[in-house]
Amino acid sequence: MAEVKENLKAPPTERQTSKESSPEDLESTVNSAPGDESWTMVSESSMPDDMAADGEGENSKNPEWIPELRQALDEQCGLFEVCRIASGRVLPEDLRVRAWQACLDIPWNADEQSSNFSSWDGMFSLESQSVLREQCKKMIDKCDLETEVEKLSAQSDIESVITAFCSTRKVDYVPHSGWLEILEALVHFELPTSLLYEFFSVILKKYVPKDGPKNEVIHHLFRLIVLYHDPELCNFIDSKRVTFDKFSTTWFASLLAASCKVDTLNAVWDIYFQNDDPFLVMFLGLVLLESQRDQIMERKEDSKEELCTFLKEIPAGMAPEDVVDFYEIANSYLVTTPKSLREANWTTLFGSRPVSPTKRLHIPIPQALCLPVTTDEIVTAATRHSGCRFFVIDCRPPEQYNSGHLVTAFHLDAQLLIQDAPAFNAAVDRLLASQKQAIEANSVAGGEHLCFMGSGFEAEDQYVHMVVARMLQRHHKYVSVADGGYEALLFYIEANALEADRVLAGTDVKKAKGKQTEVVAKPTAVTASSSFFGKLTSAMKTQLPIVKDKIATYISNPQASTSSAPVRHVSADDRPRKAQYRPQNVFVFDEEDEDYEDKLDLSDGDLQNWKEFIRRPDVLAHFECREYVSNDQAVPALLVISETDIYNFRPSADQPEMATMISQHSLMDVLKIVCRRKIPELITIKYGTMEGRDVVVTDIER
Repeated sequence: MAEVKENLKAPPTERQTSKESSPEDLESTVNSAPGDESWTMVSESSMPDDMAADGEGENSKNPEWIPELRQALDEQCGLFEVCRIASGRVLPEDLRVRAWQACLDIPWNADEQSSNFSSWDGMFSLESQSVLREQCKKMIDKCDLETEVEKLSAQSDIESVITAFCSTRKVDYVPHSGWLEILEALVHFELPTSLLYEFFSVILKKYVPKDGPKNEVIHHLFRLIVLYHDPELCNFIDSKRVTFDKFSTTWFASLLAASCKVDTLNAVWDIYFQNDDPFLVMFLGLVLLESQRDQIMERKEDSKEELCTFLKEIPAGMAPEDVVDFYEIANSYLVTTPKSLREANWTTLFGSRPVSPTKRLHIPIPQALCLPVTTDEIVTAATRHSGCRFFVIDCRPPEQYNSGHLVTAFHLDAQLLIQDAPAFNAAVDRLLASQKQAIEANSVAGGEHLCFMGSGFEAEDQYVHMVVARMLQRHHKYVSVADGGYEALLFYIEANALEADRVLAGTDVKKAKGKQTEVVAKPTAVTASSSFFGKLTSAMKTQLPIVKDKIATYISNPQASTSSAPVRHVSADDRPRKAQYRPQNVFVFDEEDEDYEDKLDLSDGDLQNWKEFIRRPDVLAHFECREYVSNDQAVPALLVISETDIYNFRPSADQPEMATMISQHSLMDVLKIVCRRKIPELITIKYGTMEGRDVVVTDIER
């Protein structure tokens, strides 16, 4: 694949297209820390020129970092130190396992490693045990193990690990799940069975998608990424009736272990684990497709099965020396993709997210026509000029656009597509010319990323969908749609207490500003500022958008309430429609708490050092308290508030610095935090979602 790699070009970033851009600007964009607002990747491009080199060859050219890494691993370092020292390089063979162990946060202590595996009862009693045993044997027979003893030992280890994993989680083994391929990549290192189990379970937990048995979201999301960056290639694959799950299932389920050679896979995982970003494999998949783009497009006469086979085997052609370059190009695609992609799908695909908030999409990914972008990202780009720069095209009728629109949005009447096709085509040409001029002038309204905005109501947005489909048929890159439309924009402005005239333009902007919620102050006998409730609200008030400007009033005036509905700028003769946004409630005081069901004891999970956890830069505050697991039983607890989440830890009675994470909830899931008047120190936190106007409570903690 080396000859193809030379022809593979990375997409230009927003900074590269700007007149004022510089290599230093681009470098700072690429090299931000993982989990930041900008998408990032640890890579050799972050190193000075005299330290950067490709792959294993660097080990002989610049060996000074290897002793430093060896010493850090001897001192049982973590992910941060490995990333700082290795900086996205391919790792030396003798340090690889320990470096992976540090990156995956696998315990260094042998007793801790064996504790999870030892909880298995040792019984080989899965329903599919015979199938598993047979597949293990077939896999081992293909491995390069010399003696029969080595083969039997490896087969026993793999079967034991999978059986223990399934038994402890009360699930059955599913053939062709990618598990065997992951273990096949690990078994060559001859790890103790308990350590092999830890590697396997952590990799599955952190990096393998878990969005249901058919993994619908991951493949639809991968298709949307390809469509965003190369609509012509995506349309060609679609035209051959090849769905993306047919060739990419093994890529993502096994983290390319089912497709790559051993030495190539080691290099892929070296950089992948250093980046600590499960979404990165999808962009590496995009690079793999682009590396064979010409060959794919030439296969017009192939059958569906022939094209699918060709696509599935693309990773097998990647050589170890290709890996670093492929990751660099993957990073270029990553930084030119809206960050909404990762923020809105992290929880669905990979469980709880460690840093950034969870955004919910109004459009389910399997039903999305193109990549949906959250209102938060659009407004941030328009007001702070950070991240992807969008050229926003408002496709609502003219009267709605004139009534109010995003300050940087241009107008295109979507109904022209049906009513007057020539006029529509002329309008599109003028818009694209305006986009080019705005980019050249470095205008705040200019950007290569086309974002189409509708009203936010399904019945009205059918024309918008037709416009988007037309742009995709013409192979326009960087086409997205504003998730939730203008209705979501109005709600976002109110929820975050933004000044409407800074975000909106139009004839009714002042009305929107005037309809913001008013809270009437009333005297109260409760002083919450010094209570636990007061401290909690202080820690959260800048993070929970709906209470940003209201929290101070609620602390001093607990009887205040709000009743104003979100302001809408649409025509007066609207018919009843289904809105696509989800409101949230606020901090309140109440006389009595509602009935509270006993909670299950979940304190038998993995222990972690909570004192190290609270030193994370995103943690705002922590509170040692007690949680009521029933009406008459309270247990010690530690509540941690970060910029994005609320964590509930259960301290260990035997190890004071260790605790079990009982729950993790996004601040966006907080429906209500109730403080009882008679007992101000007792609070109840309710989590859940809104389905239309109906509240669905998913969890309650006291």
